[in-house]
Amino acid sequence: MSENYSIFKKFSVLEQAKEVEQLLRDNNIDTIIADNAPSVDSNFGANPINNEI
Repeated sequence: MSENYSIFKKFSVLEQAKEVEQLLRDNNIDTIIADNAPSVDSNFGANPINNEI
């Protein structure tokens, strides 16, 4: 059986994502943190402020 995950919340700072991940895991909720930042280099217009973790 394959696992299906949904995006619960998006963060621009990894530390914030890890805090929520720990809270969820403390309550026996399986989590995955994924970096959903655009793969375009900032020289081509990508803004690191808009990163989504």
